[in-house]
Amino acid sequence: MKRLPLYKKVGLKNSNLVLDVGCGSGFVTRDIARFTKATIVAIDGSSDLLDVARKILYDYTNTTICKGDAQYLPFGDNTFDFITCNLLLMWADDPQIVVNEMTRVCKPKGKILASLEPDYGGRYIGQKPKS
Repeated sequence: MKRLPLYKKVGLKNSNLVLDVGCGSGFVTRDIARFTKATIVAIDGSSDLLDVARKILYDYTNTTICKGDAQYLPFGDNTFDFITCNLLLMWADDPQIVVNEMTRVCKPKGKILASLEPDYGGRYIGQKPKS
């Protein structure tokens, strides 16, 4: 997983409350749940993808799944220590509104990480090993 060094660099492990915006199928959320003991709130607008995420995250007691619009996040100002989104901004109708919302719900000293790494259904597909 190429996101792991980013998580380390931005201090995700030390977060208490994490928001995964546009969690989709939950594979990235699962990676986060494995990396930190923080409470993770995973949000997505697709009921179908959230059904998949519930299955993927079933055994992870530090995750909560909710349905919501990334352009109108249903959380108070200054709520989360760490906010992440993966592949979301390229699909958002108005990416700036999503960024503004993530900024609004992030604590003043919190961090936001937006990435574009495919999750390959939870697998990393790299170079073939040399024989």
